[in-house]
Amino acid sequence: MSNAHEFHQIHLPPSFTDLYKDPTRPYAKPVLSFAEICERYELCEDMAQMLCEPSLNQMATLHITEEDVIERNFQGLRLSPELLNAQESIWVMQRLCELLNWSLEDLKIKLEATLPSSANPLQTAGTASPGSHDPQDAPTPLLSPKR
Repeated sequence: MSNAHEFHQIHLPPSFTDLYKDPTRPYAKPVLSFAEICERYELCEDMAQMLCEPSLNQMATLHITEEDVIERNFQGLRLSPELLNAQESIWVMQRLCELLNWSLEDLKIKLEATLPSSANPLQTAGTASPGSHDPQDAPTPLLSPKR
């Protein structure tokens, strides 16, 4: 994006802008500027679009379920928390499901359950210094091991 006019061409879904609001103060302003939210949205939307074909290929070649594909993709996104924060990663997975017409019940709850309890939903990706990744922040499996 090169100028402010381009930001006004973007429709930001409320599900995305809500990621940058304090849930205890629903009428408060987002923690990021409109331009910053637009940039984050474009990144997340592009990521969801980009994951469509590889996700379908994973299902076909690995013979795994939609839920397995989402789990793998989510874990992959969480390997680079400096790119997307936890809530943005969840939003990308929800958007991917929409794009592929997959209906996974309680997806957000399941994905949030894999996050460390210290994950700050309002922390913006890229704010942590490189190399400051806490090993305890590693995602846990969405599914229990199959026996």
